[in-house]
Amino acid sequence: MRLSTPSSFADKILPELLSQFTTEYPDIRVELLVSNVEANMTSRDADIALRVAHAPPEHLWGRRISSIQWAVYGSNAYVAAFGQPETREALRSHRLISPAGKLAAHPAYSALFTLDQARTDLRCDDLTSIAGLAAAGHGLALLPDDLARPDLVRLLGLTDIPPNSLWVLTHPDLKSIPRVSLLMGYLAKAVAASLRSA
Repeated sequence: MRLSTPSSFADKILPELLSQFTTEYPDIRVELLVSNVEANMTSRDADIALRVAHAPPEHLWGRRISSIQWAVYGSNAYVAAFGQPETREALRSHRLISPAGKLAAHPAYSALFTLDQARTDLRCDDLTSIAGLAAAGHGLALLPDDLARPDLVRLLGLTDIPPNSLWVLTHPDLKSIPRVSLLMGYLAKAVAASLRSA
């Protein structure tokens, strides 16, 4: 089965979970397709997809796994040098890593990046890379909580930014196939549990 997923989930969550799945179900082979570009499920580029979306496309079938909050993250070195923002207003005196490309239009960034928000000169169009830039001390990063990592500190939760929703989806024609149903059910439980324990 072909499973399409964003790189953040492929890097952090899925290796262990898919290892457990293939050990338990050795007759089911999984092909992991890693891309931040959505696979075309209608043309069967993938059988199952993990997707972050407020609502899934109407032509797909599946279930919502989890809500993922947004927060501001920074490195310990950044906090030691510049302090920790305690409020949304205090962020204006801290430099945030700027989004680029399509990411700049994301509602989370549109809500936070006002004209008076200090920004870094460095811009990036990938959330995983923004997390890496923040860990390297380039500035603070606005990230969904699934991108938390040991070398970053969660500094300020932003509950006024709508959370991401994570979905596991398939084409309606495939939902009754036992191996598709099995993997979708496994992912729904295991990924949700992994996000809760992170």
